[in-house]
Amino acid sequence: MEKSEVISLLEAGEVDIVFTKINGMERQMKATRSTDIIPTESYGNPQEDEVDQPGEALPVWDCEVTGWRSFRWDRLQTVNGEAYNNG
Repeated sequence: MEKSEVISLLEAGEVDIVFTKINGMERQMKATRSTDIIPTESYGNPQEDEVDQPGEALPVWDCEVTGWRSFRWDRLQTVNGEAYNNG
């Protein structure tokens, strides 16, 4: 799976992602970038300009804690159980 596929899935609905946090711990998250799921009052957060660089963080809506979180592309492991190709 590649970056463009991940972004498309996130924009379409809820996605299960696994990534390594900066502290080295593994984190699972139900995430989205879908405006159909994110509460309207939370739209104003940065989303669009942070998807281009491989080491950059991507802001996503955490569906379980109902808040914005982010992950770094170079630390993303799986998306919906499928390995992420960060090369």
